[in-house]
Amino acid sequence: MMKSVLKTIAILFLLTIASCSKDDDSDPVETPEKKLKSITSSQGVTTNTTTFNYDTSGKWISGVNRFDQNYSVSYTSNGKISSFDVENQASGVEYLYSPASDLSLNKIKVDTYETDLIYNNFRISDFEFFDPSLENTVNVTYDAVGRIATITNNDEQTRFSYTYDSSNRIIRVDQLGTGSPAEPYVLTSYAEYEYESHKNPVYKFFKQQMDFGQFIFSPIEIYPYFSRIFAYTDYNNIYILPEYNIKSVKEYNVNNTTQPIFDVTMSYTLENNKVMSFTTTTIYNGTTSSELTSYTYEN
Repeated sequence: MMKSVLKTIAILFLLTIASCSKDDDSDPVETPEKKLKSITSSQGVTTNTTTFNYDTSGKWISGVNRFDQNYSVSYTSNGKISSFDVENQASGVEYLYSPASDLSLNKIKVDTYETDLIYNNFRISDFEFFDPSLENTVNVTYDAVGRIATITNNDEQTRFSYTYDSSNRIIRVDQLGTGSPAEPYVLTSYAEYEYESHKNPVYKFFKQQMDFGQFIFSPIEIYPYFSRIFAYTDYNNIYILPEYNIKSVKEYNVNNTTQPIFDVTMSYTLENNKVMSFTTTTIYNGTTSSELTSYTYEN
């Protein structure tokens, strides 16, 4: 009787091992990621929508911009975005890359405007803007772990300094100014950021399509305004966007650190941890305004 029981236990044990082995060998089932299909911004009676179309490999290839114009995106043989063209416009945005193996972005051309990117230790250290002569330079510095530490706009004589948390999220931006390049920069205002736990689909879209470190060179304008941590849009759109969705932004004048200049909150609607829409509420000088941003995704 005991032998029979032991034999039964041994058979069950072997069947359990075989079952586990079979499960371990099988390929995991992955849920396909739904790509961003559209962004709609609504403020008052004004509504603007930008759409995105993809080819079968997932490359962004076309869409409609916020001015209801069709656009198309072309690529180099190495899979880098080479141009962004809008219907009925004589010239689009052209992206030129280094012939070296790193294929770094060297130049952005828009009509007669040109942006040159200068590198130091494989990181962008300077932007030079031409129209067609040199009009402005923007300098970039980095901290010890390679994150952007400062951005200096020499034309406007302003400097932005960045503070990060342990998750590498920008939690404070100091704005400094000077009356002359020979004089030291002094703090004039600062902004403090809080974040949600869910991620920003617009950041993810550009990281997949145009990955240039912290900087994003977007041929389309990104709204709302306070969803952008940094923006330079005089010649083309250069942004820093947050990986995680912003919960609040409070911007203070250095002379009044109790009452914010801008008090901004963002409230989100999610489905399966994916952002479907959010409302940006801004209080400025006692006046409250709101803007609704909504997303759709491919089926």
